[in-house]
Amino acid sequence: MSNRSRAVSSVVSTVLLVAVVVVLAATVSVFALGVTEEIRSPPPAVSDSSAEYLTGSTTCDTDIVRLTHAAGDAVDLSETRTVVRLPDSGGTEATITGFPTDGSTLDADEHDDPDDILYSGGCVGGEADGGSGGSGRWSVGTSFSFKLNSGGGTGDIDPGDTIEVLVVHDPSNAVVVEHSIVVTE
Repeated sequence: MSNRSRAVSSVVSTVLLVAVVVVLAATVSVFALGVTEEIRSPPPAVSDSSAEYLTGSTTCDTDIVRLTHAAGDAVDLSETRTVVRLPDSGGTEATITGFPTDGSTLDADEHDDPDDILYSGGCVGGEADGGSGGSGRWSVGTSFSFKLNSGGGTGDIDPGDTIEVLVVHDPSNAVVVEHSIVVTE
């Protein structure tokens, strides 16, 4: 009977030893491989939105890009960056990082625009314009807009050109909205 008890003890001790090794290996791998840093909160889900390129006759109603939220989660614009690409103008690109602004003008720290695509002197509107009643939360039924630079330079837009606009949620680094607008006028 004592031989039988020893056999059970060695099996139990082997199982316990394997369990301890597995737990230690999992703990070490989490810290050593940085797995915990990869876990992020999910981005807001904008299931439907629209984008339009507006032309008009006054400064703030021509060369305007307006994005309208139609369905899905609300997006805090201060947690986003808006990327604007003009593939037909030599692949130029600009990024707006400062929504919502405290007015309708983009300050130097609110955009990265080496190709002079954006008109930063005004015309930011809707939910992105914190100084004119915009809440900074892009939710269903609301819009935000900005103006492209129509003065000479690489930001010129011609009929048939494409404007690509991406709204990226910074905490998750996920693209929540992507539009390609073909200019008709």
